[in-house]
Amino acid sequence: MKKKTLLLIHGFGNNNRVWDSYKAFFSKRGFDVITPNLRHHAPDDTLEGFEKVSLLDYVSDLENLINGMPSEPIIIGYSMGGLLALKLMERGHGRLGICLAPAAP
Repeated sequence: MKKKTLLLIHGFGNNNRVWDSYKAFFSKRGFDVITPNLRHHAPDDTLEGFEKVSLLDYVSDLENLINGMPSEPIIIGYSMGGLLALKLMERGHGRLGICLAPAAP
């Protein structure tokens, strides 16, 4: 049986490390888990150019990631990541979406 993929999207001001426990939990249960860092959110990223990044830039980055996947992921996001999950689902991405306390648009 083919593994299902989870795409976990963090919120504003955090990075993908907030998903470490969830990644371990779901990986042990047979899921492929993808936890990208949003642009300018990785621990080593600089804030240079951050003021020019829009919500739609994040959506585009995530769409490019999803388009490179072999199958549609289950998308889970919280806070700004929840809003991004909503926008991705609005555009027809994801086999299922879960939004935890999504930020207001």
